[in-house]
Amino acid sequence: MSVPTASVCGALGLMAALSPAAAVAATQLEEVVVTALRRGTSLQDTPISISALGGDTLARIGADDFEDYVGKVPGLNLLDNGPGSRRLVIRGVQGAGEAQVGLYYDEVPVTGAPGSASDAGQRQPDIKMVDIERVEVLRGPQGTLYGSGTMGGTLRVITNKPDTTAFSARIGSDLSHTEKGGMNTKVTGMVNVPLIENKLALRVVAYDHDLEGYIDNVAYNKDDINDEKTSGGRVSMRWMPTDNFTLTGMYIYQDTETGGGFFYQQDVGDLKTATPARNPFEDEVNIANITGELVFDWGNWMFSYSDYERDVVFNFDSSAPPFPPPLRAAQRQPAPAAGHDQLRDPALFGQRRPVQLDRGILYLYPGCRAGQQYSRGGARWLPLRSAHAVLPAR
Repeated sequence: MSVPTASVCGALGLMAALSPAAAVAATQLEEVVVTALRRGTSLQDTPISISALGGDTLARIGADDFEDYVGKVPGLNLLDNGPGSRRLVIRGVQGAGEAQVGLYYDEVPVTGAPGSASDAGQRQPDIKMVDIERVEVLRGPQGTLYGSGTMGGTLRVITNKPDTTAFSARIGSDLSHTEKGGMNTKVTGMVNVPLIENKLALRVVAYDHDLEGYIDNVAYNKDDINDEKTSGGRVSMRWMPTDNFTLTGMYIYQDTETGGGFFYQQDVGDLKTATPARNPFEDEVNIANITGELVFDWGNWMFSYSDYERDVVFNFDSSAPPFPPPLRAAQRQPAPAAGHDQLRDPALFGQRRPVQLDRGILYLYPGCRAGQQYSRGGARWLPLRSAHAVLPAR
């Protein structure tokens, strides 16, 4: 017991020796810088309704996807039908059809699948949260800066960029168990390599998630049908030839496969379904982007070009009546966030500040290729087969 006692006493003595000024400095919060206005601004001084979660916060709560952090942001909700089939909701603005909340990964718009179905907004892609700098949630409408599909707002996921000054690497693993399921494994890795000091750097991220299911299908006698297997990675390179010019390239790939739907029928049993159709889901995402930024004395100039392709294959049951009892979602929904107060400094309104102007052009070229094949036989219920969509957006 003597060692812990000495350690605690030493810590108390050190705190007592701190001057009042040093104690205040030790309790100051780190400034959060966001780029919601297409330029770096302090979160406190950004004149829009915005929330931000830093990388440390995301790591502390173990955030892997939307459902892990949605309850931490006031006004942000999620309609969850499983990986790749989630609808983001901000300020309660939602409805069938195209997405009402914009989704960006860095400067890449990846909102749903425009025009591919009558309810494209329900299938917003969900890239795993690995090596993320921060998440920004902008309450809408945000059409001025982020185009169509942002009436409710915009969610931006900002990745960590290559560091040209130092080498770094990180490997992580997670082992867990799902009740009424099995063992889950997650493996992630990151390496950052400066190729030319202070000029050129490469950053590579990779991950593999294997999650067991927990829904049992009694119709075809299969347990844990909603298992998930996701693998992917990100490669980014940053070139800084001068102090005022930065060019960043990025490529993201992710492949997700689930064995069945994330719903159950309460009249059949706890976490059980009698749906006679098999409902696998496959989702492959490819994202490429190049972004350049030039800094002048009078302002910044930024350009970004992206190519986003998504290949989604899924089956679902379109049985004729009589249909089994009503379905219930099995996905956990986060509890509503506590009351949210916006604090404003009255002193800011009496100050004279220079006028800031944003000018830019946003051009989206969405494309869609979709096909459906129906299958039905006799009195036996058969599923809708092979609903397939390939979604490039330029």
